[in-house]
Amino acid sequence: MNIGDEYTVDVIALSPTGEGIAKHEGKVIFLPLALPEQRVLVQIRKKKKRCFFGEIKEVLKKSPHEIPAKDASYPAVGGALLQTLSYEEQLRWKRQFVIDAFERIGKMENVTVEDIVGSPQKYEYRNKMEFSFGYEEMRTETLESGEKIHHDNSPGLGLHRKGNWREIVRLTDFCLCDQDFFTLRSLVEDFALKNDLPVWNPIQNKGFWRNLIIRKSQKTGEILVEFLIAQKKKKEFWAPLLENMKQTLPSLVGILATLHDGVSVVSQDAPTEILWGEESYEEELAEKTFSVSHNAFFQINTPATEEVIKTLSSLLVKKEGVLLDLFCGAGTLGICLAEKDQKLIGIEIIEKAIANAKKNAKKNHLANAHFLAGDVGTLLPDVLENNSIDTVLVDPPRAGLSRKA
Repeated sequence: MNIGDEYTVDVIALSPTGEGIAKHEGKVIFLPLALPEQRVLVQIRKKKKRCFFGEIKEVLKKSPHEIPAKDASYPAVGGALLQTLSYEEQLRWKRQFVIDAFERIGKMENVTVEDIVGSPQKYEYRNKMEFSFGYEEMRTETLESGEKIHHDNSPGLGLHRKGNWREIVRLTDFCLCDQDFFTLRSLVEDFALKNDLPVWNPIQNKGFWRNLIIRKSQKTGEILVEFLIAQKKKKEFWAPLLENMKQTLPSLVGILATLHDGVSVVSQDAPTEILWGEESYEEELAEKTFSVSHNAFFQINTPATEEVIKTLSSLLVKKEGVLLDLFCGAGTLGICLAEKDQKLIGIEIIEKAIANAKKNAKKNHLANAHFLAGDVGTLLPDVLENNSIDTVLVDPPRAGLSRKA
């Protein structure tokens, strides 16, 4: 098998990252956008030591679990790439991923895994979206002299193009969030393009407009908006946009602007200005109320999180003593699971999230809740020395627990 070769293959499985898996002459081929039980004509695009990566040239036989895409833009952006696979089949494969994690990676045998609990809401469930300013088309021309000329066309606000972090796709809807997100996207894009301030250019690392971050509660309807910009502007600059946003969406509770002129990901301590209203919005979860600031971690799918809380609550052996909530964010899971008189200790590295957690414990009448700001691995020894822990709740970052933790 060589790069450029074409083969007809049957897709036999799905990878945990969403690619279809096929085999040819005993070699594994990963296929983006392929679904199990499809037969496809593929072209080999990349070769690695133990596997190949291909591109679908033609679907010769559809999967019996295939459904039409919800988004007109599919598959231009990187989100919701399994939207053409029925939700029931998605859940079946997710269960298989859990089994594989224990058996193939963990080397455990005869693992019992129950059916995956599905989300009560399949579409429009996201309570947060981050749109990026940029260009729909970016091309760099190198002259014979070595000089580079950048051709950047169609500035706007959208989501990153799949497989191309430089370019954006301007969307008018997206199956994972409701229309309020796109009403705001259009208002902000229109204002930005009418002003002579450039959108961010990720190749040249310059520009003014960087990101639009929107949070919205499904339960309360409250909306919090944050702009990421490269330099500060006076409030007079923002006035027309703010007035338009408030009139169009009365459920807005706060509009913020955060300065970010660096190349790397925005830091948690980046300076933020409240342009109008509050710096947090209220969310309801499992019959409790939470205040969520613009940069605090909060579970993206509120209805599914309530299902997680129900399941965790049923699994708790001891509902007394000390509950330790590691990587607690705004305190969501710990506060939902702790009994009123139970001692709750939460640890989170983001100080603003800890401030949220303290506020949330008070809001929900948990008098014996204690939240600590700092690294879990660093703070744990002292916490363990001074407390007899009965239950530990761990919801770590994607990278997992550090060795020290």
